[in-house]
Amino acid sequence: TLDVRARGSVKQPDLRGTFGLRDGTVKVVALGVDINAITAAGSLDSRAVNLREVSAKAKDGEIKGSGSLALKDDYDVGAFKLSLTAQRWPAIETQRYQLKIAGNIDVQGTLAAPKATGQVTVTEGTLRPDLSFLEQSKVPLKRDDTIVIVKENRASQPTPAQAKEQAGAADNGLFKNASLDLMLSVPRNLWIRHPDLVSELSGNLRATKRPEREIDLTGRIDVVRGWLNFQGRRLQLARGTIQFTGGDKINPALDILAQYKLPEYQVDVVIGGTT
Repeated sequence: TLDVRARGSVKQPDLRGTFGLRDGTVKVVALGVDINAITAAGSLDSRAVNLREVSAKAKDGEIKGSGSLALKDDYDVGAFKLSLTAQRWPAIETQRYQLKIAGNIDVQGTLAAPKATGQVTVTEGTLRPDLSFLEQSKVPLKRDDTIVIVKENRASQPTPAQAKEQAGAADNGLFKNASLDLMLSVPRNLWIRHPDLVSELSGNLRATKRPEREIDLTGRIDVVRGWLNFQGRRLQLARGTIQFTGGDKINPALDILAQYKLPEYQVDVVIGGTT
């Protein structure tokens, strides 16, 4: 619906009125999310577009918000701000990843240099990452006593695909100029599920970014419980911490302990360090 009045010159008319939208639908193919029941209502004048309210639904989740968009001469887009509140919102619904979130996000600035802040809680989720290295280890290997690994310290080189992806990210002006300060909380009920690994996670992360910089990730994720199959045996995860210490390169420190108990002895598998 639209009710707008135009007065003044043809080159730069003074537009004033109201607008509305209802029953909108959007399919975000990359995330596997079908958004429906999109509604919006607002007003327009010569200097701003005011979005009084906007809402949408996806499965049993809902998102609501409001915002405004400043208009410069010749109705060029200026600064904007948008505030959103989500409840049980399906952030991603692909075959590998499913996440539902709740929280508040504020986005403001210009379209060329947006700034996003907020607090988001992962209410539930399932991750099915590629863990092919576990599948390759189902057949126990015989130990070769002649091989002793003392130290390996080689810097890994990016593959051509990774180099292309990094170059594309560097050329993305929107990402380059964007700012971010987002708190992410995972109270529990976030699972990694794989035929050879099941684990429940919890933790708190903070993602920040300044213009001209990469994303800086700090915080930690803990393994609440779980197990993994390795070398034909099921090991219980007794301890697990993934610590993010910040820096332009996301390289978390691992501290994972998996145990396999037998009547006569116990095998401890310890994974630690960074890549």
